[in-house]
Amino acid sequence: MKKLLFFTLGLMALSQLYAQNWDTPSYEKGKQYEGYVVLNNGDTIPGKLTAQYPADLNSKNHVSVMLSNQTSCLFYNPADNKTVRYKPKDLKAYFLAGRLYVSMDYSGGLVGKGKSFVLLTAAGKLAKYTFYLCKPDLMTNQGSNESTTDYYNRIYSTKTIYYREGSVPVDQESMALGFKNKMAGLVEDNVPLATKIQNKEKGYRLMNMDKIIAEYNNGN
Repeated sequence: MKKLLFFTLGLMALSQLYAQNWDTPSYEKGKQYEGYVVLNNGDTIPGKLTAQYPADLNSKNHVSVMLSNQTSCLFYNPADNKTVRYKPKDLKAYFLAGRLYVSMDYSGGLVGKGKSFVLLTAAGKLAKYTFYLCKPDLMTNQGSNESTTDYYNRIYSTKTIYYREGSVPVDQESMALGFKNKMAGLVEDNVPLATKIQNKEKGYRLMNMDKIIAEYNNGN
């Protein structure tokens, strides 16, 4: 096992960033991919990981699938020839099929639901993630002429999450409510920047979020 800095690991792992969990042909549910898991102590273990559904399917759709990339990590370790299903509380992150999933205290905005593995879609000290939710009241069977990408686009919706390691994750919808406090909290270790946001200075408001994130990540 090799211990690496978590943040550095995430950046090195993502030479390409994926906008979706299920981009084809690089992702196929049920297939094993070379990757690794990052334990809570920072150790990394290489192995093979099995691609699962992007998110839990809605049981109201007459399907009960509660195992997904967001709720578990199915990991095979060739060193001891064992397969383990990790939960978000067991890992810092895992890397599967060119995608980095980070464990954080977020479950789609539902209070008290605990941790999830959330897909990194834009790397940085303050990074952007995508959380998937099954759309309600839709049939979940894939059509015979429906591609996997079209199928997942039909049954899932997404939420954009902003997160810095050690902070509280904030989704895009809630960011609009109390922006100055939530954004300032995400960048609180950069006091001058946080102060500009708190004071609602020109160029440091909700409409300038991308600029603020870039400034923070560049250390300006």
